[in-house]
Amino acid sequence: MLSWPIRRGETPNLTDVDDLELVLARALDAQGWAVMFVGNGLEVLAGNPAAAEVIRAAGGGTLHGLLATLRAGDGATPFLPGTSPLARLERQEAIDEEQVALAAPEGTARLFTLTALPLRTATGAWRGALVLLRDRGRQTADRLRLAVRAHTGAVRGFATSVAHDVNNPLVALVAHLDFLNQELDSLGAVSSGRDDDAALVRLPDATAQMTESVRAAREAVDRIRLTIRDLRLLGQPRQSSTGVADAVRALDGARRLASVAVLQRARLTHAYGRLPAVRGTESDVCQLVASLLMWGARRVPDGQAETADVRLLAAVEGDDVVIAVAVSAASFAVPTFVEGDDDEGIAEASGDMTLSMCAAMAAELGGSLVETADETTGAGRTRAFRLRLPLADGAVAPAPRTTASHPAVGQGNRAKVLVIDDEEAVGTVCRRILQRENDVTVLTRGDDALVLLLQGARFDVILCDMMMPEMSGPEFYEALRTGRPDVIDRVVFMSGGAFTPRSRDFLDRVPNSRIEKPFDPQVLSSLVRDRVTGRSP
Repeated sequence: MLSWPIRRGETPNLTDVDDLELVLARALDAQGWAVMFVGNGLEVLAGNPAAAEVIRAAGGGTLHGLLATLRAGDGATPFLPGTSPLARLERQEAIDEEQVALAAPEGTARLFTLTALPLRTATGAWRGALVLLRDRGRQTADRLRLAVRAHTGAVRGFATSVAHDVNNPLVALVAHLDFLNQELDSLGAVSSGRDDDAALVRLPDATAQMTESVRAAREAVDRIRLTIRDLRLLGQPRQSSTGVADAVRALDGARRLASVAVLQRARLTHAYGRLPAVRGTESDVCQLVASLLMWGARRVPDGQAETADVRLLAAVEGDDVVIAVAVSAASFAVPTFVEGDDDEGIAEASGDMTLSMCAAMAAELGGSLVETADETTGAGRTRAFRLRLPLADGAVAPAPRTTASHPAVGQGNRAKVLVIDDEEAVGTVCRRILQRENDVTVLTRGDDALVLLLQGARFDVILCDMMMPEMSGPEFYEALRTGRPDVIDRVVFMSGGAFTPRSRDFLDRVPNSRIEKPFDPQVLSSLVRDRVTGRSP
């Protein structure tokens, strides 16, 4: 930090240097600035090591010598008479980010940004200046480092999300193939025993179930195919911004790619129906929205993952599609910025695509990006990124998507199993695996399951996913502890392995069983069977 003094070993009189100025100097020192407080005669009263190094590099050993050595711009042009930094400081003028250069002994000029802030008494008398030099070579290195971190951070976040997004349909695909194999082996065993009548009796039901299993397996393959398509989108080179992008497909892809990174800090929900196509490419729109989702999540401080929300909204407004990433939290984190180009917040230390990069991409697409001011609500604070993209000519809105769950009907005295997973394919697989021995009810929302249980429904085993958008597994468990404490020991948690720190702490704290996705069908069957047989009626 600041070194006192750097000239002649004297102890300077610092009584006229305000504490605020010292705080500012220390902050700038941490960011790599050369900081000097100078007196009436441009003598250096105090400075930091970076300042001492620059003065030594000038060869004169004094600030006066350093200022006299500086040249304009890139070092090839001398200052005109009366316009040099030295002349301006001697006239007690301020200098605002002057581009200067210092010729190095080896002949390569060092480039600096020079700022001088006059220090005056309450009556306006000159008492010196705060002189700041920022090495532009270091600025360039910072920007390069930041760009590398932006790309690697985005790749890391996308890779984690892709692994999670492939995991669930892979669970479904493996389980359905295993089910089909078992059914075919069973029918073959009956037929080889020459009990053709038994085979014929079983054939209609087995055929129906195998047909349904093939359909579900195909859906799982389609999910994996969509993820691969998203990766191909991101891998495409930048194209003309005058193309036509399917807005819904781009938003779906962005949500999938950013989901795990967002869910580590907040719940992720979305609301958008049929949307017309927008100008640009799906690759650009997908990457842009995914980056905004990650930025939105970074606004949430650690420890609020189970209460904060990141919502992806979209609607048509006039000739534009307006896409909003709305963040709601009890409080917002203060981003850590690194010195960058020419606008506030261009460089964010987390490694994501920076906001200025997002704004530049939106402008290339003919749109705009605005970050709204905070709004105070009953639940805390809300902030939003509003991305406006122009409609493409001749756009056709995609067909609406629908989802459905399939609760099973209880039969006789068979064990009753409740499966809660926002991925319908995972619920379908669990029902396929367990339905021979159990009556299985599948729900895709934790709050729906909670209502069912609070109304008195009884289940022997409750399989609950850890990460769900509207109500997470831990939230469901805590609500159940209050409303139905008699059944919380029947909860078995399912997880794809992506945890927030709070989720890990939760699993370490509760005694409930858990199973990792992708799970082996026999392991799941055995787990449920053990839980059922080990429970008193």
